[in-house]
Amino acid sequence: MNEHTDRILCGFIPKGKSIDSYTEDEIRMVSDEINSLSRKRLSYHTLEEMFEKELDKIYASISTNI
Repeated sequence: MNEHTDRILCGFIPKGKSIDSYTEDEIRMVSDEINSLSRKRLSYHTLEEMFEKELDKIYASISTNI
């Protein structure tokens, strides 16, 4: 899975180019773009969707324990 993400990243930041040449905003934009891509491994959900789903589980367990 890491290799796949690396290939996606190279679409935004060419291999061998220093990340220091990018601004924080540009790096954040690339990160947001990558995280919004659906993944076959995640049944075509995005990383954002899966993260939110996990947060919902955590919040639900906390509210039932109060």
